Parts: sequence; structure tokens; C-alpha cells
Amino acid sequence: MATLATLYNRFVTTRSEDRDRAEIIRDQAVADYRLPAVPFEDVYWFVKRVNNSQVMRAADPSARGFCWRLLGGTGLMVLALTAVLLPSVSNLFAGFQYQSLIQEKQRLEVEHAALELQLADATSPGKVEVMAAERGFQAPDASRIVYLDSARTDGSLSAKNQ
Repeated sequence: MATLATLYNRFVTTRSEDRDRAEIIRDQAVADYRLPAVPFEDVYWFVKRVNNSQVMRAADPSARGFCWRLLGGTGLMVLALTAVLLPSVSNLFAGFQYQSLIQEKQRLEVEHAALELQLADATSPGKVEVMAAERGFQAPDASRIVYLDSARTDGSLSAKNQ
């Protein structure tokens, strides 16, 4: 319907005013969808202090049974998991022990070789003679030497025991 205001706007106003008005309307439409600088800046939050110190929770008779069943089920699951993982953990510890025993065996073999070298050095004839001379030992007389006869069957060891 044609009214006087629309006729006035159509014929009297200039096109630049229409463009300005259209830009204002468009800017308002865009502004409606923009996020605010601070979220919920137009909301007033009212905090009411509540004192629940006198309030007691109502007892739930089924909650106690549920808790015990949950504890029992968890315990059974832990036992089952332990039973499943026990062999592999045992094998792991056995492997560690095996490796430590191998290292100890190698160490003992080196120590045994060193002791055999010391024994061979200490029991060499030249070393025995030097040690005997240091301590004042002398070779025994030929009359004091007793030879053992292992071929005897009567249990005696030497010919002098007869």
C-alpha cells in the first residue's frame, strides 16, 4: 500500500541516504551475530551462600552391599591378573639370576686360574728349595726315607711295618 511516507521517501530523499540507511541496517545485522568481548557480560551471577552443615545424608541400604561386591570383585580380578602374570615375572627374575650366576662363574674361573698360577709358582722346585733354605730345612738322610709300596695286599704301606 502506498502511504504518504513511502511516497515522500521515494521522491524526496536522495539515493545516498538510502545507501547510508542500508549500511546501518546491515551493520546492525552483523553486530547481532558478533561475539561479545567478555563472555556472559550481560548476565548477572548471584551467589547465595548455603550452609549444609546440619544436613545428613540418608542411608542407602543397598549401597553397602554394592561396595562390598565391588571390593570383592576387584580383589578377585587382582588375584586372577597376578596368577596370569606370575609365570612370566618368575621367568624374568630367573633370567636375571642366570645372568648373574654366569658372571660369577666367569669371575671364579679367573680367580681359580690366578690361584693355580700362584700355586704353581709356590710349588716349583726352585722356589721350594729357596723357601727351605730360608727356614733352615735340610734334605733328609737316605736312611730316613720310606718308600710306599702300593702293590701290597696285606694293608701295610711299607716294608718296615712288617
